[in-house]
Amino acid sequence: MRRPIYISTLITILYFISKWVKYQSGISNKFIDNYFTDLLFIPLQLSICLIGVRLLKQDRSLIIPTSLIITLFALMSILFELITPTTQTKYAHTGDWMDVLMYLIGSLGFYLIQRFYYREKPLNSAIIHCL
Repeated sequence: MRRPIYISTLITILYFISKWVKYQSGISNKFIDNYFTDLLFIPLQLSICLIGVRLLKQDRSLIIPTSLIITLFALMSILFELITPTTQTKYAHTGDWMDVLMYLIGSLGFYLIQRFYYREKPLNSAIIHCL
């Protein structure tokens, strides 16, 4: 049985390994330091949501619709790369188009994982209707 918990656990482990290696070795890598967490952010968020909805509905065939994946990508990009850099002075947050690209790649990655790994029924299986 293919479950979202496996992917979300893998993503979480990758995140902590990247932080641990940086902390232990002191080696700095621009991709790991600046973009890796952005790449993992949306797939982890959506995997956790999918786990929650499947548990609540007791239906392992549910998937997150493409429209919701696109909406989350757009909202996260606008919030973290347009709004937050102009309103938050406490944290040195800057808007970066590479972060948006990482959100996009992460969203596409989640879509592909869900399409080919999470689903248990044919493509016309149940879809989460939340809008």
